[in-house]
Amino acid sequence: MTPVAEKYEQQCLANGTVSAEQLAEMKKFCWDCLEKDYIKSKTLEYKAEDWSTEDWEAIKEYDDFDAKKCSSLTE
Repeated sequence: MTPVAEKYEQQCLANGTVSAEQLAEMKKFCWDCLEKDYIKSKTLEYKAEDWSTEDWEAIKEYDDFDAKKCSSLTE
């Protein structure tokens, strides 16, 4: 089975959306970014406070949760 990314590459090349050189350049750019961030992740230090942002606190709040609505979905 051909991976979806490879099929998409073939389609883009076939219809002229990108040239082989452009595609190679884009892939290299993406891999370079991923590699740079992977290397950076090895020395990055996290604090527990970094994981507790306002966004997460809002998600944890479920006072507005209506159990009746949920139970009606499963009936």
